[in-house]
Amino acid sequence: MLIRQKLFQAQEYLHYLLAQVDEHSLHAPFIYDFYTRAIRARTTDDQHLISLRQSLLQSTTTIQLQDLGAGSVMTSADHRRVSSITRHSTSSVKTARTIANIAAFTQSATIIELGTSLGLLSLHLHHRCPLSHIYTIEGAPELHHLARKHFSQFGNDKITPIQGDIDTALPSLLAQVNQFDMAIIDANHTLQATLSYFYTLLKRCGQHSVVIIDDIHWSKEMRQAWDEIRNHPEVTCTIDLFQFGVVFFKEELQKQHWVLTF
Repeated sequence: MLIRQKLFQAQEYLHYLLAQVDEHSLHAPFIYDFYTRAIRARTTDDQHLISLRQSLLQSTTTIQLQDLGAGSVMTSADHRRVSSITRHSTSSVKTARTIANIAAFTQSATIIELGTSLGLLSLHLHHRCPLSHIYTIEGAPELHHLARKHFSQFGNDKITPIQGDIDTALPSLLAQVNQFDMAIIDANHTLQATLSYFYTLLKRCGQHSVVIIDDIHWSKEMRQAWDEIRNHPEVTCTIDLFQFGVVFFKEELQKQHWVLTF
């Protein structure tokens, strides 16, 4: 199973390399601005977050991680090192910085993150958008607890961590949030869960909202979910950066799919 998935990912990456373009091929003004000012932007003033990541990568702490799988069923409970979670289950520095840059570019005031993990992406978002309110949902109590410690350490009262099953926590949150500006889906990497999260978020989407889908080429299911999302009639423009996809709903944008160098 793992070998088949690795082969699938390699094939997807080859297709991505052959299809990708950079700013020299972009003639649509919004997409050009988005690419040059958000995707290509460089961040160098977040060394406190890089130091936190490094300390977590060197941590010898082990936690009993209870993971919620598809359909909100407890699928596993095992002991994992914090260092391993940081290395394998959090966004890379490049991805976290880029998503934070996208939030700044789109002037996202209300951000919803599905899958807090250790809270590193939330902290990057807050760093770039200090006035934005970030709601982040995590199913695993142990990860939620560690993330809260990191939020407290950096004194970020604009981050609201929520612990619970996303299937119930997200609708409850959306009942309080009239409309969001950005949502990041980085939780249960299955077809059913990803589409369920997307369609739930769609109820509170505005034409200026943006949705980030993580790991769109991670598996055949995630690729299938990505294909359905980008072909949805309310979606006007999508961008494939291989590591994640970006979804726009702007009415003024032509229905188009871009594969961009990342």
